[in-house]
Amino acid sequence: MHHWESSELIALAIDYFAKSFQHPINIPAMARSLGVSLSLLEYHFDHYRGRTIFEALTHYRLNRLCDAISHDPTGLLTVQTQACGFRSVCEANSAFIANFCLDLVQFRNQCLHVAAWRQADRHQLAGAPLELVPCSGDKAGANADALMQRPTPYHAST
Repeated sequence: MHHWESSELIALAIDYFAKSFQHPINIPAMARSLGVSLSLLEYHFDHYRGRTIFEALTHYRLNRLCDAISHDPTGLLTVQTQACGFRSVCEANSAFIANFCLDLVQFRNQCLHVAAWRQADRHQLAGAPLELVPCSGDKAGANADALMQRPTPYHAST
C-alpha cells in the first residue's frame, strides 16, 4: 500500500477535477480510481484543505465558470454553467452566491463593464468606476429572471 503525502494526494484529486469537472463526478469512484479509500481522501481534504471533497470540486467548477464568463460575458449562462459541470443555472447561482457573495448576473454585468472599458477610450469611462456589490437575499431573487436571458453587450462609442 502506498503511503500518501497530503499534497500529493490532493494534487491528484485536483488533477482528476481538471480532467472531469464538466461531467458528473462520483466521489467514491474517484477515490477508487486514485487508489485510495474514500475515508482517506476525505481526511486529507478536511484536515489539510479545510473543506470537503464536494466543496473543493464545487469551488473548482466555480473558478472555471468565472473564467468562462469573464472570457465571454455575452455567452448564455445555461451553456456556461453546464460546461462547468453544474446541473442548472440555479445550482450554479446558489453556489456562486455562497462562495463569492455575488450572483451570476452581477458578475456577468461586471465582466461586460470590464470588456467595454477595455474597448473604449479610457478617458470616456474614467468617471464610471467599477465596483463589486455584495448581494443580499432579495437582490439574488430579483435577478432570477435575468439569469436565463442573454445579456445585451455594452458597446463603446466610437
